[in-house]
Amino acid sequence: MSLLSGTEAFGLGALQAEHGRSFRDAVLPPLVALLVPGAAAVLLVLASRYVPPTERETFEKAWFLFLVAPLASLFILWRWWRNRGVGAQVFEQGLVVADRSGVQACRWDQVSALWASRFEGGAPAYGQQPQKGYTVVRHDGVKLELPPALARLERLADRLHSETLRWMLPWALSQLQAGAMVPFGPYTVGSRGLTVAAPSYSLATMVLTGGAAGIGSSNELTTVPWNAFSAVRFESRWIRLKRPGLQTDWYIVRSSVPNVHVLEALLLQLGPRSA
Repeated sequence: MSLLSGTEAFGLGALQAEHGRSFRDAVLPPLVALLVPGAAAVLLVLASRYVPPTERETFEKAWFLFLVAPLASLFILWRWWRNRGVGAQVFEQGLVVADRSGVQACRWDQVSALWASRFEGGAPAYGQQPQKGYTVVRHDGVKLELPPALARLERLADRLHSETLRWMLPWALSQLQAGAMVPFGPYTVGSRGLTVAAPSYSLATMVLTGGAAGIGSSNELTTVPWNAFSAVRFESRWIRLKRPGLQTDWYIVRSSVPNVHVLEALLLQLGPRSA
């Protein structure tokens, strides 16, 4: 982790853990990039020897794979090369993350949002498809990305959850006690219930415009009191809030909500019992 040399200058206390590039990410992609053209060449030889002339289409597919294989290898190597220099260090008072562009540091009390995905823009719902990993957002808006190329990434995520929860949960509880609302992306937690903001939908507009303008620009707020939920289930990909008497429950996708670990802690205190 050459990019992480000299990180003691950030003044985050003693170094407690290091997460370099995982062995799998460092070794497996070059190996696959080497094997793909060889496998395509073997397939072409087998097709030329054993495929009868009447099955010309099979032989042409083998030639196509042989020609495309080098491009696939180059793409694999390009993605592997992008992860050069990736690493992270955990200190007593914060985190330092490095990638090919440089080094960023963040104290635990500087974290404003922790996302269970990597994305462009202000939220995973905008721009390109979210990628695997985690995103740490500081109060000044700077993003620190933790890609799957990091070794022991889930252990690092557990540390992030525990450290940020120590700062975020007391603040969230104080907001609720003061009668304020605590936002989690499109969801807002209050002492009386859970509110979700969704784009307004107009069937008449969609019919008149041929489907081009069925969703309005403004958001509609829907609030459900806590006693309207019968149970909460913390599942691997989402949080499921069961509503008795209704066929449709509420599903909160973990990767689309910031600070989902804080939301879980609040649901355990305010919401129904898990089932």
